Amino acid sequence: MLRQFTGCVAVCLASSAWAGEFTLSSGLSFSEYDDPRVLETGMPLSLGYRSGDWSLDASGNWRDQRSAATTTSSAIKGYRPLRLAGRTIWVPVTGPRPDGSAARVSGWGDLNLGLSRSFMLGELEDGSSLDLRAVVKLPTGSQAKGFSTGKTDWSLGGSYSRSMGPYSLSWTSGYNWIGKQSGYATRNTWSSDLYLGYGLSDGLDLGLDYAWSQSATPGGEASRTLTLSTGLPLGERGYFTFSYLRGFSDADPQQDFNFSYNYSFR
Repeated sequence: MLRQFTGCVAVCLASSAWAGEFTLSSGLSFSEYDDPRVLETGMPLSLGYRSGDWSLDASGNWRDQRSAATTTSSAIKGYRPLRLAGRTIWVPVTGPRPDGSAARVSGWGDLNLGLSRSFMLGELEDGSSLDLRAVVKLPTGSQAKGFSTGKTDWSLGGSYSRSMGPYSLSWTSGYNWIGKQSGYATRNTWSSDLYLGYGLSDGLDLGLDYAWSQSATPGGEASRTLTLSTGLPLGERGYFTFSYLRGFSDADPQQDFNFSYNYSFR
């Protein structure tokens, strides 16, 4: 089980020399794993570019782990949901096991590359939209440190969103092709997510999210999580979000606290 406290700061950079907008995101995360006991500090980094209905993004995570564990295992267990900037991102769960001989390991994890295409199906302010997304995870992290499975993963999914006055509803579903590891029994997985949001008149947003994902281990328990979130604009260009996640299976975080701050330059 995992208890995670995550902080994230996002900065959006726009350049008049380009037709679209660049987004640079970074932050800090603090995690505790119970089996075995591992303390982890992370610094996620993401660079994105959006032009019209198309968007590209690349993301990675620098990790520092401390543990007395004596075994190393980076077998993927499945995927857990992370909601960022109104989009659900499925993050691989690998069950980190740093090398006990070192007691402390650090370095970059895998590199994720994503491509998305959005389609408006109704009025901009009160309609529906469809978002198609493809992601490839490149094994750039250290397998010996437990930061990577050493294999390339592929994901393909879609998200349907609908606005109804102060309410917003979105459903996301996708399929993940997981690279097969020697010595580990793994399978490809389906993931699905349902989100309901409500916007108050003062700009405060409330959200409720239920996510489900198959286990990458044949016969393993599926991931099931429930997330409560709230967001509030800070100034003309800033936005603060806080969320609490509760897991209902052994592969999920027991609980997860997440806060993020987004600031945009237009």
